Amino acid sequence: MLGDVLKPLAEMPEIQNFMTTFQSPFIGILAGVTVTMLIQSSSASIGALQTMAISGMIPLESAVFVVLGCNIGTCITAVLASLGGNKDSKRAAIVHASFNTIGAVVFLLLLTFTPIIDVVKSISGDNASWQIANFHTLFNVTNVILMLPFAHLLVKLANKILPTKEDEEGADEKKDISNLGNMIIETPSLAVSLIKEELLRMGRLSKKNYAMATNAFFKKDYPMIQKVQRREKSIDYINQEIIHNLIKSTTVDLSENDKEIIGGYFHVVGDIERIGDHAENIAGFAIMCIDDNLQFTDAAKKELITMCDKVNEIITLSFEVFASGDANRIAEVEEVEREIDAMQVDYKQNHINRLSEEVCMPKSGVIFTDMISELERSADHAQNIARSLRGKQTDKQ
Repeated sequence: MLGDVLKPLAEMPEIQNFMTTFQSPFIGILAGVTVTMLIQSSSASIGALQTMAISGMIPLESAVFVVLGCNIGTCITAVLASLGGNKDSKRAAIVHASFNTIGAVVFLLLLTFTPIIDVVKSISGDNASWQIANFHTLFNVTNVILMLPFAHLLVKLANKILPTKEDEEGADEKKDISNLGNMIIETPSLAVSLIKEELLRMGRLSKKNYAMATNAFFKKDYPMIQKVQRREKSIDYINQEIIHNLIKSTTVDLSENDKEIIGGYFHVVGDIERIGDHAENIAGFAIMCIDDNLQFTDAAKKELITMCDKVNEIITLSFEVFASGDANRIAEVEEVEREIDAMQVDYKQNHINRLSEEVCMPKSGVIFTDMISELERSADHAQNIARSLRGKQTDKQ
């Protein structure tokens, strides 16, 4: 809207004079940046520049610097679009601006030390408009070729400029989804993707809670336990909101395929919520261990750690499979789940043997068996999440 209103600025004599009467290359770049930022369209500003070049108001030797400025100035559109977005959208805008700015610096050096202007003239002839258009194209194509190998460095630069002030869990917990239902009603075709995004958010929180709960259990860390309990409230809230919006999505016009997916999401949200519940139960066991100063044999502790790590593996893998929608990887999840089932059987038998040998405390033994059960059930629900891609749910709860 701003661009449509301000595009006539490019035709104003004052603007044209600003773009053509400069002595320093840096002033030329600044002119291109300023005009393009105002009208938010590099195509409009370059189009105006071509018109001026055709009329002889500006030679190519000067116009190229304005073109560089136009490419920097056009980044303002991405910057403005990112203002209402999350940190990643802002970082994307930073990458865009960095890409064009660094490219402009590189081309400023090329213009100084290489006959690039002569090359452009040789392939464009005497047509001033073509010369500018070809230089503009040459800048962008060359910039991509030069910068592509350094894309990861641009990402690092964006993260350096805009560091994370709160971790992902904080962002996940604070995100407001009160308007999700209205978005589903207004744009039914987005219902599946919008709800899946919230399921993945809820999944990240459940996974973090599981990892923190098991960590708190072994370290007997009460502050960690409190964090688990607080995050569980966020998980419960998101769970209710997702269910509410799943119900709402059944009232809008969806394709048969989307209806089937939404139906599966009712199961997925339940499985994610149950993983969170099991994490809270594990935190409860940690409290019992702290309060009663319970100890485990080295063998029992090693078995619990091994099983906790394996369950963390299946939870991570299941969410990866669900996020990617790759049903071909369900077999990987099922293989890990079989390993966990075998662990449960073996470890319970080992526990019975330790009890018979009187090498473990009875109360610690109760916590051990309860932990094994909680871990195995968590794995079951993780498997269900992956299996939802083929519309099948296990009967285990």
